[in-house]
Amino acid sequence: MASLQQLTHYEKAIKHFSRALEKRPGFVEAYIQRGQVYKKMGEFNLAIADYTQATRLTRRPHEAYCGRGLVYEAKGEIDKAIEDFTTAIHRSRSYQWDSPEAYYHRGNAYVTKGQVDLAIEDYNAAIKLDPDYTNAYIKRGIAYASIDEIDIAIEDYNSAIRRNPQLAEVYYHRGIAYGIKGEGDFEIANYTKAIELTPNDAYPYRKLGDAYLLKDDFDLAVTNYSKAIALNPNDVHAYHYRGFAHFRKGNFDLAFAGYAKALALKPDYVQVYYTRARTWLYQEEWEKVREDMITAKNKGLDIAILFRKGYDSIADFERQNDVKLPEDIAAMLTRQERISTLPVKENRFQSPCGIELPLFKDITAMFQEQETPLSTRYIAENP
Repeated sequence: MASLQQLTHYEKAIKHFSRALEKRPGFVEAYIQRGQVYKKMGEFNLAIADYTQATRLTRRPHEAYCGRGLVYEAKGEIDKAIEDFTTAIHRSRSYQWDSPEAYYHRGNAYVTKGQVDLAIEDYNAAIKLDPDYTNAYIKRGIAYASIDEIDIAIEDYNSAIRRNPQLAEVYYHRGIAYGIKGEGDFEIANYTKAIELTPNDAYPYRKLGDAYLLKDDFDLAVTNYSKAIALNPNDVHAYHYRGFAHFRKGNFDLAFAGYAKALALKPDYVQVYYTRARTWLYQEEWEKVREDMITAKNKGLDIAILFRKGYDSIADFERQNDVKLPEDIAAMLTRQERISTLPVKENRFQSPCGIELPLFKDITAMFQEQETPLSTRYIAENP
């Protein structure tokens, strides 16, 4: 949402372009520029009207179609956006010039629809037309990462960095890619570089917290989660995993405070209930264990499978922790016969609490940024 200062600036710009159009009603560029401002203000229908008028006033309307397509995309009308980007491509070809921007924007729209192959084709076309199109390399890298082509994704991020080494976004995504590969030192180096370039962005700090948690460096995990929270006090992921890091340090009060804050911000954050239940296990607070496990289970989490990713059996847990679980809790943590007993595939996208978080298979969420899960290895080694 635009700030008050930005809105004041936008309103002045609208008046400026409107005056220009009063003097020159056929001033195409003024319609396009005013449409851009209306889009920034969230006045999508007014923006569409301006771009539509621009398409009628020029024989080379590809810029206006691209602009209108971006407005439709912002409105969530993705099919209309793709139609406009496609028209921009065809109209630009009619005068022997292909628009890399139209291919790029259409690629982003295909991403939103989950059509990753078509998106990659469009990014390829954009890069062929403009080999220095840095953003196209970044988005193509993200697209490749979403289909598990991690090495190709890293190559694209490297290409983007060679062209513009000052973009924090590229280091951030390259850090995620190295994290997927299990190369923690490279992961940390990339997040650190992203922070150097954009010290007021919470996300790289959060990711550094995750990376240090995987290395069992709980102090640095807490430090970086705390920095993320200072920059974004609504970061439920950071509260959750800072709580878990405190738990691993033996600071139970701080752990429970973190879980409570995460749930206050997002009551349906089901992973936290399971994490907190596991923390209660170590204090033998059986009623609280029951309450959180039942809540997690009722919210759709398969706690039995998650438990088995940390322990071979109930007996294994009891032996390692010198505790006897109540029968009803043991039953909740026992895998049901209907569930496959095949070994769980090793998956970097695991939280240390035994929670399977999203794998960025939803590439749209990956573009918008969402939690990146942690590692199965951590679960197995830190039950």
